[in-house]
Amino acid sequence: MATVVPPQLRASWTIRYDCPLRDVPGPQLLQLLAAFRAIADELDGVGEASGVWDIIRSAELHVALGGWRFAYRIPRRGVLSVVGAHRIHESGRPLRFV
Repeated sequence: MATVVPPQLRASWTIRYDCPLRDVPGPQLLQLLAAFRAIADELDGVGEASGVWDIIRSAELHVALGGWRFAYRIPRRGVLSVVGAHRIHESGRPLRFV
């Protein structure tokens, strides 16, 4: 899939889209980029030797924005990889996977 470095993110971070996002509306994609920028800003302050990196590398993380839930991984410092997206119902249950 595509690798994109949006101008909103620090040059040291890359977003990889490892799943299709064609059905996700533009406003939610912009929210996702803003959320990733905030995540990257916070993680830039975590030292390389911190045990946080081991936890983050092994976890699948999620963010819910505007009726969508995005799954992502951080396989290494400087890379955010979107691995899934699905619409969510008001109850929080998935409506469909993308």
